[in-house]
Amino acid sequence: MSVPFKGSGRLREGGFAATHLQDFKAHAQGNGWRHTSDQTDMNPAISIDNGIFNAATVQATLEKITTFLNTTGQGFITIGDGYDTQHADFVVGSGEDVSSAFNDAFIHPRLANGGVILVKAGTYRLKTTVTVPSGFVIMGEMGGTILQGEVIEQPMFIMNSATDRPQISSDGILAKYPLDKSQFFNIVLADNLDGYVNSGAACMTTVPMIRCQTGSYVICTHTAFLGKMGTLGAGPGFGRTKTLYAAGFTNTTANESTLIFENCTFDGFTSIVKYDPANINDKLIINGCNGRAFGTEALADSTNATKNCFVLITGTMTVSIKGNNLIGTDGNSYIFALVTFTAGTPIISIANNTGTIRVPSVFEQLVNNNGSGIWEESTNNNLFNNKSDLTISAGNNAVGIQSNNSGLIVLNGSTGQLLLGANSAVISSSNDITVSAGDDISITGNDFFFIRSDNIMSVSSENSLLLSSDTDLAQIYGSGISITAGVNDVDIQSTSGDISIAAPAGDISVSSQVILSSAGRIKYRVTYGTNTNSTYLITTTDILIARDLTITTPRNYTISNTGAALGSIIECINLSMTYSITLLRPDAVPIIVLETAIPANLNYAKLCYFDADDGDGLQWHVLNLSL
Repeated sequence: MSVPFKGSGRLREGGFAATHLQDFKAHAQGNGWRHTSDQTDMNPAISIDNGIFNAATVQATLEKITTFLNTTGQGFITIGDGYDTQHADFVVGSGEDVSSAFNDAFIHPRLANGGVILVKAGTYRLKTTVTVPSGFVIMGEMGGTILQGEVIEQPMFIMNSATDRPQISSDGILAKYPLDKSQFFNIVLADNLDGYVNSGAACMTTVPMIRCQTGSYVICTHTAFLGKMGTLGAGPGFGRTKTLYAAGFTNTTANESTLIFENCTFDGFTSIVKYDPANINDKLIINGCNGRAFGTEALADSTNATKNCFVLITGTMTVSIKGNNLIGTDGNSYIFALVTFTAGTPIISIANNTGTIRVPSVFEQLVNNNGSGIWEESTNNNLFNNKSDLTISAGNNAVGIQSNNSGLIVLNGSTGQLLLGANSAVISSSNDITVSAGDDISITGNDFFFIRSDNIMSVSSENSLLLSSDTDLAQIYGSGISITAGVNDVDIQSTSGDISIAAPAGDISVSSQVILSSAGRIKYRVTYGTNTNSTYLITTTDILIARDLTITTPRNYTISNTGAALGSIIECINLSMTYSITLLRPDAVPIIVLETAIPANLNYAKLCYFDADDGDGLQWHVLNLSL
């Protein structure tokens, strides 16, 4: 290796190297005889950060910087500002498909275990569906990050199923909820916002913007979902094209799915969400959001709930929709939530929502096909123009609204209708039940309905009240029961079976006139006396008749006190031509002897249960001896 010549220190000694002046200038100017970075000293060395970049040559120093960029600051990368080492040439607004930037970011070494992808402010065109692995956050800047979807009838994003479910027991039980969640944060997702493709029309009319796989855990926070709407055409009845949903599902696994919207904005959609992962213990949360849904807008589908609702839900799950402001324009969305449960015991909480849905409107329609019950809370919602209704119905099984922990059940239709319908509709509470509506109440069961409260039952309606059972049994049970209607009718009916209204430990009070109409009539319970000395109860007999061909000797009929109350009435008639009937009190004291039917003047008596102030207390006494 050559080193500089030092000599003896004299001015001229030892000779010198000769070179052409042009070559020397080319080297000095960098046009020839260049040194590589591993031949160039790093002088002075980089001393910052405790000398972590300190190395002898430029090449070694650059390698340390590269290693630092790829390994330090794990879990964070940016798109759109030139600092993304995988996409340094990506230019915001260039028209380039940003999906490639996302795909490269997912495989970047810094995001090997998931992490945050910060998309710098600007508008980005997304032309190809991006499949997002679990464990990533896609985040925008406060200045406005817009991802404009230009995919034709394909979702903008597919959210993969979560896979990180650690084992929490020695016998192989896995954690119920995954660790690798996915999130959109502070970003705008738009359908063909600037109209670059598809002749400016909506691109996602049959698919959602975000398609979640079952088993995923997806959170959307401070995210705006902007759909695209076409021209209304000849009128409101003809409908128009529009973006279908902000989010929907595709079935891929049997694991639980979770979808959460918090402080999000929705506009320009047929419906906001279609949630149908159809696995046990799925969860949907929509809290603190603002949204507008337009429904189908087609006159032929104007009452089709599946095409005209804010939220369309199917499965068995926990649903929490609270504190939202949601608007359906007039003639469009007429129902807030259509919920169909297929199995298990769903838990629903829809509360403190405001906004407008069209009139006539149904606030919430719950359909339970094969589930064991519905646990329902619906309170303080003001989603209406002038009324808002609640419908709960069951297809093949039961609607069960229960409180078993000494709590209260309150069903309140506010200023709208309250409808409960099922093959078997059950409302049960160990404490109080209050059912009220500002408009109509309808509780129906194709098979039977049963309402029970171990304490106080109150059913009230400002308009009309309908309690009906088509085939079998309608039963309302409570320690104290109040059924009232404000300005219209109380209608308790059964199309082909019986209706029983009973107060085992109390009275039934009717505060208004009872008017029989059409085929209406009062039907008494008739008991034929036997040819033996027998006892008869007021609980099974209104009219007691001793028939001529039955009685072969004088008989004693004892009228029991069991079930009798002050004012109870029983009528007794002797039709025997030959033999008398003696009516007795339970203590064998005669009440009256009913003579034979000929002459027919002493063969009938109406008995009343009261205290005659004779020292015997409440007993049966003759009230009337004439038919």
